[in-house]
Amino acid sequence: MAIIITDNCINCGACEPECPNNAIYEGGQEWSYAEGTTLKGKVVLPSGAEVDADEMIQAVSDDYYFIVVDKCTECIGFHDTPQCAAVCPTRALQHSSFPATSIIDFTKEECPTIEHTMLLLKKRRSNRTFSNKEIPAQDIAKIVEAAYQAPTAHNSRDLAFTVISSPEKLKELTDFTIETYENVIKKLTNPLLKPFLKLKHPKAYHFLPLMQRLSSAYRRGNDAILRKATSVILFHTKENDSFSLTNCNLAYQNASLMSETLGISQFYIGFLCKAIQLAPGSLEKRLGIKGHIQAAMALGLPKIKFEKYIDRGTPQYKTL
Repeated sequence: MAIIITDNCINCGACEPECPNNAIYEGGQEWSYAEGTTLKGKVVLPSGAEVDADEMIQAVSDDYYFIVVDKCTECIGFHDTPQCAAVCPTRALQHSSFPATSIIDFTKEECPTIEHTMLLLKKRRSNRTFSNKEIPAQDIAKIVEAAYQAPTAHNSRDLAFTVISSPEKLKELTDFTIETYENVIKKLTNPLLKPFLKLKHPKAYHFLPLMQRLSSAYRRGNDAILRKATSVILFHTKENDSFSLTNCNLAYQNASLMSETLGISQFYIGFLCKAIQLAPGSLEKRLGIKGHIQAAMALGLPKIKFEKYIDRGTPQYKTL
């Protein structure tokens, strides 16, 4: 929880409107647990103390803005990091989870321009033609770092990554995908099961020819799953709730943009992700991953460089 606002406070008031729990007050101001919350009447605090939420309480400080510790959640459920600490111009806020050394100053001049940002977004593309050169380890680390900066629902920070670069483990990913597809093919083409499955899972039969082509190509020595990628990043979460996939896809986009910045080609391994959905938990068990794989990125140094992008035109949108 947030501890205190120190005497570095200059009473600028920047922190107060940023608090989602109405836990910050101007010096000398009375406060209550009910203000800015849904609390009413007698409530029990996490500390075990029983209080009257509607009762007005004397100010914690008369000289500076102050934080009501029992109302502060460090923005969990609202923002990725404490907003008050980020907005304070004098580093006057002390957080147990975010020490002063983790609050980094930056200037507008250090940030990319609008034009540079838009160019990066426009030129980013999937590239499935890789050279056989290995990606430098420091570049992989930068991609993972960028992925971890992505926002997460409820500030859960439930993001984890596994980098696979060994040829044996990369082959295992493809083997898993093809084996999973071949198991599905057997069921879908079984003459005893086919009439029932066509009624219950008609869409599966639209995917059947593609699975058969991928299997046939792999048995002939053509890996259309990883396409000679030299590294793969798996994005996974401890939990598998309604936001887990979204969190990992947001992290994927960050990683994709960093890959583009570093000149590293990447693509989303949709065939692998589909196999994971068809055999839940199987690949995690094989790789020793405690959690749920939600997304996968194939990486490699480009064999062909793209020095042009195709203009997608101007978006159409409605203002209400």
